[in-house]
Amino acid sequence: MEFATVARLQIRVESHSDTTAPVAHGSKPNRILHLILTLVTCGFRGINWIAIAFIQKERRVALTVNEYAQVTMQTHS
Repeated sequence: MEFATVARLQIRVESHSDTTAPVAHGSKPNRILHLILTLVTCGFRGINWIAIAFIQKERRVALTVNEYAQVTMQTHS
């Protein structure tokens, strides 16, 4: 995986060992902000909030390096 790809995805390393690193990318929606906007707009913003909650998710991936320095990626649900 190239540095440009890592930078574009904004990947965060959660922990690591010698050969494995579970990483996360993406973010969860700001619930406080959406709650305030929903209350101010008398519930209209709630429709968008539901859509954003399904689309904007945090995803986790495990990166593993073998003895030949090849990186493999395993996705987690």
